[in-house]
Amino acid sequence: MKGLLRKEFLLLWAHCRVLLLIMAVFLVAAAAGHASAFILAYPVLLAGVVSVTLISYDERSGWNAYSAALPCTRAQLVTAKYALLLCCLACCLLLVGVGQGVRMALAGGVDWRALLTLLGLLAVLGAAAPAILLPIVFRLGAEKGRLAYYLVIIVFCVAAALGGDAVDVLWAISPIRLALPLLLCAVLLLLLSWRLSIRFYRRREL
Repeated sequence: MKGLLRKEFLLLWAHCRVLLLIMAVFLVAAAAGHASAFILAYPVLLAGVVSVTLISYDERSGWNAYSAALPCTRAQLVTAKYALLLCCLACCLLLVGVGQGVRMALAGGVDWRALLTLLGLLAVLGAAAPAILLPIVFRLGAEKGRLAYYLVIIVFCVAAALGGDAVDVLWAISPIRLALPLLLCAVLLLLLSWRLSIRFYRRREL
């Protein structure tokens, strides 16, 4: 499993450095005070679909056929993709939290209720897209699942862009106890998606 995770991170660095740069630019913009819903949500969405993007590189390189000769199960191959997803989401949420915390502190004080609620909302948003996409891609493959990939990303980006000042509204009205249920929803979404992906990938002919 350790080797699979190392392979995923090497693949991430080799092929997704542009995505990492875009995420960094949006995170800096958000920390600088431009905390619109779209600017906050977009890097989290990108972090959420990194695993889906890497699956397409696996298929192009013939990794799926090669991995059948390795001493690892299909469940482990799927789990490595979800572990990478969790690492990317966690790092992105951590950076958003630090950036927004610093911005709030400079503006007069950190509103922990607002910050935790924001991170809970972003966690659900970041988990929802890959939770939908990964089982489809593991069932159909990256090429056949590409249409679903683009449709889901477009829908989520449009929703984030149309959110407008929704984040500010939620900061004003949402209690801190909303953050934990939101994080639990994100975890449950990913757990269900992980189980479905394992089931689909085991049945798929490579």
